[in-house]
Amino acid sequence: MKKIFFYISTLTLTLYLSGCSPKGVLTDPLLSSQTFKGNKTLPKERLEALLPQKPNKKLPLTPITPALYFYQLFSAKIPPFTYKSYAEKKVDWQQQLTKLNEEFDQAVKGLDNNSETYLKLAKKKEKKTQKLTRKINEGTWAMRTFGEQPSYFYEADAVKNVEKVKTYLQNHGFFNYTVTYRKDSTFFNRRGIDITYIVDEGTFYPFKQVDSLVVQDRTIREILRANQAASKLKVGERLELENYNDEKARIEQLLKNNGYYNFSKDNISIRINDLDTAFTKGIQAITYIPNPLKPPANPNYRKAYSINKVTFIADGSSPSITNPKVDTIYNKDIQYIFVNKRFSTRLLDSKISIRPNQLYQLQNRLQTEKNLYGLDQFQFTRINFDTTRGLLDATIYARPLDKYQFTAETGGSVFKLVFGPFFTTAFKVRNIQGSASSLETNLRFGFEAQTGFFNTDTVSRNLELGLNTSLIIPFGDLRQTNFGKFHWLI
Repeated sequence: MKKIFFYISTLTLTLYLSGCSPKGVLTDPLLSSQTFKGNKTLPKERLEALLPQKPNKKLPLTPITPALYFYQLFSAKIPPFTYKSYAEKKVDWQQQLTKLNEEFDQAVKGLDNNSETYLKLAKKKEKKTQKLTRKINEGTWAMRTFGEQPSYFYEADAVKNVEKVKTYLQNHGFFNYTVTYRKDSTFFNRRGIDITYIVDEGTFYPFKQVDSLVVQDRTIREILRANQAASKLKVGERLELENYNDEKARIEQLLKNNGYYNFSKDNISIRINDLDTAFTKGIQAITYIPNPLKPPANPNYRKAYSINKVTFIADGSSPSITNPKVDTIYNKDIQYIFVNKRFSTRLLDSKISIRPNQLYQLQNRLQTEKNLYGLDQFQFTRINFDTTRGLLDATIYARPLDKYQFTAETGGSVFKLVFGPFFTTAFKVRNIQGSASSLETNLRFGFEAQTGFFNTDTVSRNLELGLNTSLIIPFGDLRQTNFGKFHWLI
C-alpha cells in the first residue's frame, strides 16, 4: 500500500511540475533528427560525423527526451520551489560577475602583480569567476547534472552542413555531385524538425596519372622520380583526402631522409586536374615544389646538408653541487661532454646513428632517440640542430636519471574475514661503474589466505616471500642492440 501511495504521489508531482513548466523555455524549433539519403559509395557514418549538431538524446525506440525535460523543469519558475527562471537567474549572475570584477580592480590598486597578496586575490577571483561563468553558460547544478541543453534547428546550420558535405565529396573523388536538404515537422512534436540531407554522389573519376612533377630543383625531382612507386596516390583508385595528406607526408619524409633538413610539407602542393574528365574519364595529380601559392618560409629548403659535428652532453649537474666535474672525450669523431656523470663512450657510440660527414637523415635522428631511451639511463634526450654557420651541427642533450631508485608498496586482501597483508619493494642501481648497466632487486613479502584442498571450510594464512634480482647489461656491439638479462631467483 505504501509503495502504491509513493508511485501515485511521484506521478502527481511530476504532472504538476510539467504543467507548471512554461512553454517559453524553448525559444526555437528543436532538431529532432538528421539523416542522409542517396549516398551509395560513402558510408552514412562518415557523412554524419561532419555534422556538429546532435539531436537531444531519446529513450530507445521512442521520441521521449527525458534529459531535455529535466532541463526545462529545472530552468523554469515553479513556486514554491523556485521564484526565478533560468533567464532571470542569468541576469543576476551577470550582475554578480560585473560586481566581482569591479571589487577585484578596487582591491588590487597599487599592488605589484607578482606580490603574494595580488596572486592570492587573483586566484580567489578566478575561482568565483569560473563558477559564475559556468552557471551563466550551462545553468544550475541540477540542469547540468540531470538535464541536457536544447538542440535547436537553425536554417544557417543546415546550409553550412550542405557545404561541408560538398567539400567532403570533392576531397574524396566525387565531382558531379549535388547535395540538398529537406526539413519536416515531427509527428509527435510540431516544434521538432527532422532534417534529411539528400546526396547524389554522381560518377567518380579515378586517377589516370599521378607522376606529373613541376619541381624547380633537379636533384629533388630525380629523388621523387626514383621513389614514385611508393606514392600513396595510385592509378585507377579514387581520390581520398587521407591518401592525399599521406602523400605529402611521404614526400616530406623522403626528402628529410636525403639531407633536406629544412624541407617541410608547406613546400608541397598537389593539385588535382579535373578539367578534362569528360574526355579522359579520369583525374590527374600534379606535384609542385615549391608551392606556387605559398613562397618558401626558409630559402634553404632545397639545400641538402651533411652532418658537420656531433656533440653528446650528459648533464648530471645539480644545484647542490657548486663545482661540477666536467669530462670531455672524443671517440670516433663524436665529442662527449660528461657533467658529474660519465657513461661508456663505446656503448653510446653504438647507440648514436647520427655520424659526422654523413647525409642528414630523419630516420637516423629518430633511431638515435629510440636507442638512448631504451638504455633506461636518461630522463629525456633532446637532439638539436644548428645551421647558423651554413653547416649542420648536431647536439644531443641528455639528462641522466638518478643513480638510485627506490619504490615501495603495501596493502592487503580479505578472504573469508581473514586479512592477508603484503609488502613489495624495488631497488634499482643505474650506470654501474659508468657502463650503463643496471642492477634491479624486487622483494615481496606477504600473507595470503587460502582454503584447504579437501576441507574448504577451513582457511589458512600462507607466507609468501619472493626475491628477484636482474642485472641488465646493454651490449655495445653494433650487431646487438637488445639487452642481455641475467636473473637470480630465490
